[in-house]
Amino acid sequence: MLASDAFLDFIHVGVPRAGSAWLRAALEEHPEVRLADRSPGEHGRVDLDSELVALDDPAGLERYRGRFAGAEPYRMLGDIVPGAARDPLAAVRLARRFPHLKILAFLRDPLDLLTSLHGAAFAEGRVREPFEQALRQHPEWLERVLYHRQLQPFFDHFAPEQVCVVLYDRFFADERRHLPHLWRFLEVDDAFKPSILGYAVTAPGVRESPAPRLRDLFARRAPRTTGDGACDWTRRYKGDFPSPVARATRQTAHEVTEATRQRIAEAIAYDLARLESDLGLDLAHWRTTPPPAGFDHGPTVPVSTGNVIHLATAAASLHRRRSAARA
Repeated sequence: MLASDAFLDFIHVGVPRAGSAWLRAALEEHPEVRLADRSPGEHGRVDLDSELVALDDPAGLERYRGRFAGAEPYRMLGDIVPGAARDPLAAVRLARRFPHLKILAFLRDPLDLLTSLHGAAFAEGRVREPFEQALRQHPEWLERVLYHRQLQPFFDHFAPEQVCVVLYDRFFADERRHLPHLWRFLEVDDAFKPSILGYAVTAPGVRESPAPRLRDLFARRAPRTTGDGACDWTRRYKGDFPSPVARATRQTAHEVTEATRQRIAEAIAYDLARLESDLGLDLAHWRTTPPPAGFDHGPTVPVSTGNVIHLATAAASLHRRRSAARA
């Protein structure tokens, strides 16, 4: 409830280019949710949020509360800040102000995320070099796929049942099936189906949109229209089919050699192994190299095959790791 200083109910702190635009669109349609008011230019931001940094300041808290002005008391208040996990102090600030906060994080195959970051930067003209050269010039991109390092503070400051980690690739393989699990985690109506099911969504301002899902094309699904009769589907997917020359240029720009794959895998191997251990997950489909030699995975835990990871398996695993650390 907005009147309380602990007004925030949930926040998405996952990495950029991993479903945050789709999640925002779905949450904005849900009748029991109210997201923080943000301008279109803020939706795709991946830097640190100044208001979250200032939460310990009463004036900063009031500025952040203003993002939810006019929210009905029955709505769950939430925010989507893909850059939050990069701030090592974000978790402790959020835990102090919002002790009952639910933490949501979408994670994507590290190599896919890196090539997606490059693709967006390439499409927007921020880089012109092929992927491998651009990665050498932007080593900070690798920091964004060290998922465990970013999430560890949230694991430490929030109870396991307050943390939900979603695997991007599995979730979007069938979001119709898995979305109700996400709604239940947020404690809102799990029967609600947003109109964007089956569609790809990009943040405002991103010039290149992903291609439509094939199942929608084959089904000849009718596009949605906006209030003024304009076709939202056409606008969303305008420019999805580049010329053969443009397509070939992009494909060449985003090629990844086996040597680069191995280099990336080695750089993230330890972090990925710790993520698997803490969440009790098997992320073999994300790795091209075995776990680091001698790595202690801790107590054996059941491997979760779900797409929304929280409570049963992950919570038990996190509890065991915490108990072992205290001992």
